[in-house]
Amino acid sequence: MSVAGVCGRLQLELTDFMLVHANTVSVLYQVPQYVLITAAEILFSIPGLSFAYSQVPRGELRPIQRGMHPPPAYSSLLSVLFFK
Repeated sequence: MSVAGVCGRLQLELTDFMLVHANTVSVLYQVPQYVLITAAEILFSIPGLSFAYSQVPRGELRPIQRGMHPPPAYSSLLSVLFFK
């Protein structure tokens, strides 16, 4: 028996026991969501950094910058925890 025959028979046996069939939706549908989230984070960061460098006193610059970076990190952490 050839390798292709064995692989074909194995595939047939595995599909007999599948409870859920494979998705037919393309992964490319995720690209617009990633573009939108990236654009939103950029549009959030630019005004915040502009404000931090122009309006905030020199001594308070670092706490403002530290406050801007955790929200994207928290959202990534939540997505890892809940959508594992």
